Amino acid sequence: MKKIIFLLLACGICHAIFGQLTSIGFISEVKEDNSNRDRGYHPFLRLMGDTLYVCTPSGIYVKDLRKQADFEAYAFRGRKIIEFVKNGNRLIAVSLGSEAKTGIEDSVLLFSEDNGKTFIDYTAPDFKGYLWKISQNPLNKNEIFAGTFGQILKSSDFGKNWELLATPNCFPIWFMSFHPADISTFYFSGETYIFQGVIWKSKDRQKTWSRYRHPGGDNSIHCIAFHPRNPDILVYSGEGAMGKSTDRGETWKSIDLYKSRMYFYKVLFDEEQPHILYASGTRGHSHINNNNTLYVYCSTDTGDSWHCVYKEPLKEDCGGVLDMVKYKDKLIFYTRKSGLFALDTKDTKDIPLSNEKIPEMLEISVYPNPVRSILYFRSQIPVLQINVLDMSGQTLIEQKNSEHTGRVDVSHLPSGTYPVIFHTDNGVVTKKIIVH
Repeated sequence: MKKIIFLLLACGICHAIFGQLTSIGFISEVKEDNSNRDRGYHPFLRLMGDTLYVCTPSGIYVKDLRKQADFEAYAFRGRKIIEFVKNGNRLIAVSLGSEAKTGIEDSVLLFSEDNGKTFIDYTAPDFKGYLWKISQNPLNKNEIFAGTFGQILKSSDFGKNWELLATPNCFPIWFMSFHPADISTFYFSGETYIFQGVIWKSKDRQKTWSRYRHPGGDNSIHCIAFHPRNPDILVYSGEGAMGKSTDRGETWKSIDLYKSRMYFYKVLFDEEQPHILYASGTRGHSHINNNNTLYVYCSTDTGDSWHCVYKEPLKEDCGGVLDMVKYKDKLIFYTRKSGLFALDTKDTKDIPLSNEKIPEMLEISVYPNPVRSILYFRSQIPVLQINVLDMSGQTLIEQKNSEHTGRVDVSHLPSGTYPVIFHTDNGVVTKKIIVH
């Protein structure tokens, strides 16, 4: 009984410190299209001073966070925008292709000279594979970088001409940025073709590169956060794991959070209290698993340990948190299906550690991987159903099952990478396989 009362008090304190999660609207503009072509669509936020920019399936929207006014349409109306850079009235955005095309591979660069009111397709022939990320030099806004599946390119004239910098075994590239305290150092991160998290770093303005490989299996590295006062400290977030460097990314210490089942899409430092970090994302693939609860994880020791400090059940599947920014005392979350939410962090120096028990991760092994014809699996508990999907989320194989082990014939699938979903009484487990 004492333990139960303590847990209830801890949860109550947690909510009191964080305040109430409030919707800040913006649902209809971000409502996910149920068509398969948009399953891989992952838009981002951008905070510039007091202004919040939101990339959506219907263009970029903007809001002055100092005011109570609604969001306003800003740029590239009617286009599915992933991310953008800005130089005065000139904008370049990464967008899904025209409605006449299909598949997430149809991504393009859009260029505007009038704040996005009118725009043209600006995609260079040098780009191979679909675009995902775009980044900008904070001291030279004409210098921008683009990341595709397997390419890093650079433009020194705001997108008119491009040069190829690297062809890493990395798909997609989730993160690209200069080090805020040293713009000669540049980072990008993602996942290799064998599902290993990876960070690439250049210390000589992109002339040479070094690579860090995350230990373990399916664990893409989604984001890198830079300590606001100590330039040597970096923290990354990924699939079921965090990592920390105290030497500007030369070496890393991995922090195992696999039992949380979280895909941490964003991690950030509290600018005023940099020993505190926040992270959020989804439980599993956001377009495959239900995400009815918004989770916030926190570190109060500069990223050495992590705890779930806030969770809020929502009325429906929100699709998980795609991106997160901090504005003054508020965390702002961008969800896939339910718009934006704000959470008041209040006096975070007294955050209690959550006593929530993280569920044990269900282990399912698949072999061989890569596979040519027959995929075998073994599970701790019976598997009820297996779904093999393409990378856009469309079901290619659906197979019933009732045993701990089984086999799936994938011999008819083209060579490529496929998520495999195993359904059990304890939830679902996602694995990635390579068919060759």
